[in-house]
Amino acid sequence: MKWYLLPAIVLTTTLAGCGGSHHYRVGTNSLYLYLNKSDAVIVYFASSLDGFKLHLAEKKAGSTWAVTLPANRAFTYFYMIDGVHFIPSCRLKQFDDFGSKNCVYVPEL
Repeated sequence: MKWYLLPAIVLTTTLAGCGGSHHYRVGTNSLYLYLNKSDAVIVYFASSLDGFKLHLAEKKAGSTWAVTLPANRAFTYFYMIDGVHFIPSCRLKQFDDFGSKNCVYVPEL
């Protein structure tokens, strides 16, 4: 096996479609993230866009929580659900400085 194929294989194996609990929609200038979590009382969203400040997610119908962000920049993110760090099923993940994982959003992917 050629050594230069290894990064492509690793990247391919880490890619997976977003699960039923998390999905997003890209608008003209905005990215809409949705998290379905029926047992959540309070959901915060944090991203690298602003140094991982916690932002209250908006409660939508049923068990859906929503966050709106700029769609043109790559960033990493996670949720805090009832005070617990939560990483949903997402296409790309990376380790953070604390040994945990974060989801990665890249506009071109």
